[in-house]
Amino acid sequence: RVSASKNLDELTNISGTIERNLRYNTYNLNLNAARKFGEFSLGLYAGYSSGNVVSAGFSFSTSLAIEPRDGGFEFSEKMDASFGLASIRVFVDGNKNGVYDEGEAPVKGAGFKVEGRDWDGLTNESGIALLRGLSVGKYSEIEVNEGSLPSSNYTVQLKGVQFVPRPGQALQIDFPVRMTAEVSGMVYLKKEGDKKGAPGYVVELVDRETGKIVKTERTAFDGFFNIFEVEAGKYILRIKPAQREKLELTDPSIEIEVLPSIEYIDGLELILEPLKKISGRK
Repeated sequence: RVSASKNLDELTNISGTIERNLRYNTYNLNLNAARKFGEFSLGLYAGYSSGNVVSAGFSFSTSLAIEPRDGGFEFSEKMDASFGLASIRVFVDGNKNGVYDEGEAPVKGAGFKVEGRDWDGLTNESGIALLRGLSVGKYSEIEVNEGSLPSSNYTVQLKGVQFVPRPGQALQIDFPVRMTAEVSGMVYLKKEGDKKGAPGYVVELVDRETGKIVKTERTAFDGFFNIFEVEAGKYILRIKPAQREKLELTDPSIEIEVLPSIEYIDGLELILEPLKKISGRK
């Protein structure tokens, strides 16, 4: 008996077998071809054996799962009825309460990792994906693949969820994400009408409601600053008061608002001037 098999690509396989029975002086020749189509797979078979016996046939296989949130059907080429399922929703948590509220925007195209490995399944236009083929009877950890998110300014608030998959039962998991922004600009020191970039100054981003300092950044050699991962909200952008007061400089603070739909706020300017120039003291 001689057998051979070859993958033409990731989805297509061909194989063949030649078998000879020396005792009865008979032989069989079999050829097979199979291709996966995502939601189903097709197979073709042809055979020839002693006595001019010819056979042929085809096969069709698929498996069905039901998305529990909307009742939709999902078909797959994989025979995974005995494995576990997870219904995942990814959404923009606009009010920062950590749970999905009606009207919050879905995140389309998000992918996932199971036990650290990339897994089949992307969220649809409703932000929902049905993950299939999960090993049952033991803990699995599911997390959002942050590299798959449509913007680098999305941050996942729930880093990972552990659960024990059950055959045919889909656990529902929500992953809230928040849109963050980059806030950038320049700090200048103005003396006698001459404005130059001011390096080494500490820029603080302060929550206007709580007064809490949420981010700090030191200006570069040319006075430039760039603050990353700023969540939606209302802020005061200022120079660190202790530093400014020690150098007897004016307060250039400005108010800014970061909206959930904004990814970048740039071109901001904080202009420092000596207090002596304004007061006229010598």
